Amino acid sequence: MRLAFRPVGAPVRCPAETSALQVGPHHWSPGRRLNHLVQAAFINRNFALLWWGQAISSVGDYTWDTALVLWVASFVAAGQSWAPIAVSGVVLAAALPQIVVGPIAGVFVDEWDKRRTMVIMAALQAIFAALLVLPALNPPLPLIGRVHLPPIWQLGVIYIDVALLSSFAQFFIPAQFALIKDIVRPDQQDQALETSQAIQGVAIIIGPPVAAALVFGLGIQWALVLNALSFVVVLLAVFAIQAPPSAHSVAPGESKGRRSESPRDLQSCDGSSAWWRREPPP
Repeated sequence: MRLAFRPVGAPVRCPAETSALQVGPHHWSPGRRLNHLVQAAFINRNFALLWWGQAISSVGDYTWDTALVLWVASFVAAGQSWAPIAVSGVVLAAALPQIVVGPIAGVFVDEWDKRRTMVIMAALQAIFAALLVLPALNPPLPLIGRVHLPPIWQLGVIYIDVALLSSFAQFFIPAQFALIKDIVRPDQQDQALETSQAIQGVAIIIGPPVAAALVFGLGIQWALVLNALSFVVVLLAVFAIQAPPSAHSVAPGESKGRRSESPRDLQSCDGSSAWWRREPPP
């Protein structure tokens, strides 16, 4: 028996034995296969809205991440000996909330309305992403005129904005995974997982080239505007979702011992559901 090759360090993937994302029997026409694939991928209206919002937001996020690095390295800290440290600060500002806020965010998300949490966090992300456009454009202020911030002050504004956006994401992501479980039937949750995973791969490919074209072709402000607009799209998509009662609050007596779903909550290849909840001991 020949085993499939897997590079060292590559994640072990457990595909469903009978995934609905398969293209169908060989005797189907290409049009019928494509229609079957689209229906299987989007599952229902609510998940389709969430998927399109997540797709646009993911492309905007990777574009924004790359644009920030290019902005700091090529403009804010251009020609400075401390430019590598300044770029590392962007990465650190995005990573710290994952360590500090991430572990406690799921506890609060369990008690909150999932859809409302996503709407509020997407709105906050859109607002603070748009505010970052101001130092990039440097528009004239009333009674003051143009204010040219020193590079250190510009870096401080960028780091604070990045940290805030990353903090909001720590609440948005667990609520999103929990909402998927509520709007997708248990027998279709494997399909939802596969479709959601495909978004990240496409976004990683599209985002960086788009960021480079925007930063060096049109200016950093357009990459920042694109990211802010992507959060607006997510906000509108989540707002249009018709969430079931289970997405609004936890059932009585289940508030303790429960936590929001995250990618770490996926089970192994045992044929069981893709998501699970840890229940309190009897």
